[in-house]
Amino acid sequence: MTANLVNVRGTKLLAGDPREQYRQKLARITLDSMVQFVGLLDAEGAVLEINQVALDGGGLRLSDVEGKPFWTTFWWQVSHEINDFLRDAIRRAARGEFVRWDTEIYGRAGGKETIVIDASLMPVTDEQGNVVFITAEGRDITEKKAHEREIARQREELAQLDELKTQFFANVSHEFRTPLTLMLGPLEDAVADRAEPLGPRQHERIAMVQRNGLRLQKLVNALLDFSRAEAGRIRAIYQPTDLASLTQDLASSFRSACEKAGLTLTVAAPPLSQPAFVDHEMWEKIVLNLVSNAFKFTFKGGIKVGVSEEDGHAVLRVSDTGAGIPESELPRIFDRFHRVEGTQGRTYEGTGIGLALVKELIGLHKGEILVESAEGKGTTFTVRVPFGEAHLLEGLLGVSRPRASAATDANAFVSEALRWLPDGIVPEELDAPDEIPRDLAKEPAHILLADDNADMRDYLHRLLATRYKVTVCVDGETALAAARQQRPDLILSDVMMPRLDGFGMLQRLRDDPELAGIPVIFLSARAGDDAKVEGLQRGADDYLVKPFSARELRARVAVNIELSRARTERNQIEAQILEAKVAERTEELLAANERLRNEAIDRGRVEEQLRHVQKMDIMGQLTSGLAHDFNNILSAIIGNLELVDRHLGNASVRKKLQAAARAAERGSKLTEQLLVFARNHPYEPAAINLDAAIESIVEMLRHTLAGSTEVKAAISSGLWLAIADTTQFEVAVLNLALNARDAMKLGGTVLIEARNVKASDKNKLAALAPGDYVAVSVSDTGSGMDEELQARALEPFFTTKEVGKGTGLGLSQVYGFAKQSGGDIRIRSVQGRGTTVEMFLPRAIGAAVAETESADKPLRRTDRPTVLVVDDDDDVRAVMMAYLEELGYPTVEASGGRIAIDILNRKQVVDLLVVDYAMPGLSGIEVAREAHAIDPDLPIIYCKRLRRREFL
Repeated sequence: MTANLVNVRGTKLLAGDPREQYRQKLARITLDSMVQFVGLLDAEGAVLEINQVALDGGGLRLSDVEGKPFWTTFWWQVSHEINDFLRDAIRRAARGEFVRWDTEIYGRAGGKETIVIDASLMPVTDEQGNVVFITAEGRDITEKKAHEREIARQREELAQLDELKTQFFANVSHEFRTPLTLMLGPLEDAVADRAEPLGPRQHERIAMVQRNGLRLQKLVNALLDFSRAEAGRIRAIYQPTDLASLTQDLASSFRSACEKAGLTLTVAAPPLSQPAFVDHEMWEKIVLNLVSNAFKFTFKGGIKVGVSEEDGHAVLRVSDTGAGIPESELPRIFDRFHRVEGTQGRTYEGTGIGLALVKELIGLHKGEILVESAEGKGTTFTVRVPFGEAHLLEGLLGVSRPRASAATDANAFVSEALRWLPDGIVPEELDAPDEIPRDLAKEPAHILLADDNADMRDYLHRLLATRYKVTVCVDGETALAAARQQRPDLILSDVMMPRLDGFGMLQRLRDDPELAGIPVIFLSARAGDDAKVEGLQRGADDYLVKPFSARELRARVAVNIELSRARTERNQIEAQILEAKVAERTEELLAANERLRNEAIDRGRVEEQLRHVQKMDIMGQLTSGLAHDFNNILSAIIGNLELVDRHLGNASVRKKLQAAARAAERGSKLTEQLLVFARNHPYEPAAINLDAAIESIVEMLRHTLAGSTEVKAAISSGLWLAIADTTQFEVAVLNLALNARDAMKLGGTVLIEARNVKASDKNKLAALAPGDYVAVSVSDTGSGMDEELQARALEPFFTTKEVGKGTGLGLSQVYGFAKQSGGDIRIRSVQGRGTTVEMFLPRAIGAAVAETESADKPLRRTDRPTVLVVDDDDDVRAVMMAYLEELGYPTVEASGGRIAIDILNRKQVVDLLVVDYAMPGLSGIEVAREAHAIDPDLPIIYCKRLRRREFL
């Protein structure tokens, strides 16, 4: 018997095989071992050979297909279209044509699953050129196709997100322009008022507000320009221009700023042989942005600006000897909103759109921009714009136009650059300060202030210098050096700063045994629990969100200094107790934050919400950088206006300043609305009486919408209590009511209804969890919506209003509030017959029982019950006490949580405790916890905001 050499897929190589048979078997093994599908057909398309991979994929044997027309075999029976195409391909191959295409066949799991293959038919000819065979080949590209489809889907989603972003910034820029106009107008009037001129101190404060208002206007206009350029809606007017002369004038405007910073500015712009066709306003933005950028990142050496001509192009070069750009960052340097992390600059401020806008504007001139850079050696930007006009659009040449944007004003760029320079601030004599705490009056505490914004440093210094010794620093590095030189009692620091940010500075403080105990208060434009929790986790003692009031800042500073000094005098046990309370509070915040995240997840729509969260995270990142600059500016504006209003006796000027303050507050509220959408907003659920809440809202709407709009309410009897955040509930209903008003151009009726929805109610939404709900609906008699609009109504940034009339966040926020509360929302609308939006909120079963029991329970005392009022704000506390005294209730006051607990410990009779929700030291929650430990039956009211009707 002849021994086997090897057996592969049923093909046996034998030692005694003749040479030709041995080669045939090797060919068979080679064919069967290929991973792709391979076969041989005759010139008519009948199967001669098929490899084993193809047979196994279809669950076939060679005898099943041999001699049969290829198109009749099992692989190709997926559809008639696929079969017909194969027959046509075989006819074309038989005529000598190579045919290749992608198709679906049965080819996996023994023919039970389909795959996608890259199929091809190759004609094989004899010596006379006649087609005698056809080779058939197919490569499995199923995974490749799936990957390509996924990439296409992601690109489509990114394109949609990009479009949303453009609409978003266009709307936001328009929204900001209205309060800016209303703010800057009264400020200009106040400065120009010759009949009742301002004093020097008030004039300086107004100048700061006006300067920051113009800076905010510059940012807003830059955003609007960028969104218009991206959307292709910006109109360029090209004029023949002496580019050398224009560039020299623009660049030279930075000469004074460079001299003050110790830099050289060299401008080399010899006359060019011919004029260049450019849009003057756009060219100004290009030059000013590039020179301003060079100034921002250059600390020694100088800046060179040159204009020349090369190969039919006008060439602009802006070079500096600054920090340079890491090589890894160069490919992204012109990406919108991209900022190079870790690079040393004069400030952290900026939106990250300057260079992206420059690239867009150069593109409109059919030019290009290149960048060369080396870390630590500097950067050179090169702009090339072709001469002539043949490459430009007809009809846009030689036309002049008025200036359309304040963002092109060279003075605005230079003024902002000058504010980046470190300057020694001489404290001025301020008006009489508030009462100084007794323990601080003898020896003023030393505060170290770190902020890269010059106006913010100036404002904070003047705010605190009458009470404390204040040292100012421009970044974390400088602050650390100053702290080591003279240990301060407290550090007040911005979070986002160049060189070393607030978190980095705090880490190095806590790592230094000599400085670890210094209390640190962070100032930041980042709002929300996430930002506060991060700050506390990093080791900060307090966290203050911009914009803030002067009174709040002073209170927080005083309390933290008092606590710091108290810590040094207490023994080790007391210090450990205090540290444990801080850790407990941090854990509570972390737990609350995690709970909010969990409650926001709709179990039935996990995949959809994950995609939504990814998009919102991107938008949140874009928004947070802008909010940082906006909130910095608004802090300086609102704070200085508050100081002026408090100390100015000029009624005429005060009226104008109050108008500016209202506009600034409007801008602040718009910023807050954006941050609410971009981040997890604090959510404080409680059992609320919707009957009373809706009655209050309806009364307010009747005054607000008086005229052609009628407001009605229809509330079912025995309405249950609901679990929700009271403030967010009011905002949601107001959003729906104002949307209803806008839908009725000629007037109509807004109807607010509330009803109970039992668990057995068939009309309840299927998406709701089992249980009882309270439904609140807002209906209008307006134009209604078609099915397409209803399907998109809850999308963020989607709006049918004109540009500048709304951000498209209203209904999306209402939907988010309902889902976060554990409920849902549905929309019913008929075109021409109005719209109804209905919210479902969970029933507060336990709270309802508690309310019934309390209704039958007698008061703790029937003879003039005493109320203890706790609030760290003197004015708010005085108003609350006045309200209570009007009703005949005796009152006891406490300016802080610890004082209130001392009053209760002294067994002073108190029948009701009214406490502020957020206070320095002990918060309202902590006061309530300790108060109930002393007297478990003591009723407590949290007061987050003061409205006389609700309070009484």
